[in-house]
Amino acid sequence: MRISELSRRSGAPVSTIKFYIREGLLPAGERTSPNQARYADDHLQRIALIRALREVCGLGTEAVGRVLRAMDPLTADAEPTRLALTAMEEPSPMREGAEAAEHDAALAEVTSFLDGVPWTRSGHHAEFADRLAVALCDLRRLVDPRIEVDFLAPYARAAWALAEAEYDSLPGDETIQPQPGDPLAHPVRMAILGILLLEPVVLTMRRYALYARGSRLYDGDPLPPVETVAGD
Repeated sequence: MRISELSRRSGAPVSTIKFYIREGLLPAGERTSPNQARYADDHLQRIALIRALREVCGLGTEAVGRVLRAMDPLTADAEPTRLALTAMEEPSPMREGAEAAEHDAALAEVTSFLDGVPWTRSGHHAEFADRLAVALCDLRRLVDPRIEVDFLAPYARAAWALAEAEYDSLPGDETIQPQPGDPLAHPVRMAILGILLLEPVVLTMRRYALYARGSRLYDGDPLPPVETVAGD
């Protein structure tokens, strides 16, 4: 198909498609003449993925590029969920002076805490510990300087229970095979979208639960036991 048809079928303007190609997010079409190129269904799938990452998941162009570059090329024995999480890691910002010292201290606390959590993997804390350290610094700076790292304990328990429930719904046991024109294989694509699209679900349910608990306490209504909240 020509770029005009690709635009019509994908819903992306021609200018946007050309932007994706310039940024290296979308492979160029097969040249049929000096100013004409032919595109395939693989380009449609790639555009759908790019738009989902940008518009639904809220990733910027740089982050989308980082995700896609991390996926190319794939290996046949890759594990999709691990590969997807690795691809979505963001580089840590540079810190100096007091900010760096504060962050390093919090990072040491968080790393020590994670070492004691049964489900964590030793030597694999780095990206996650860094983000938790940033959150701990912000909480101490803006909420209460006395907050201890142990406040993470209930979140660690809840996260493992959530991962146990969620993991089976994400493709993780399929052999990855590269697709012509689109090296991002289907299992990894589904893992990325599954992880990213479920994060707003977790955040929304948490906020609703906080609202519901607060309103129940305020109104004097009974609090349901945790094990019954999902209707089990």
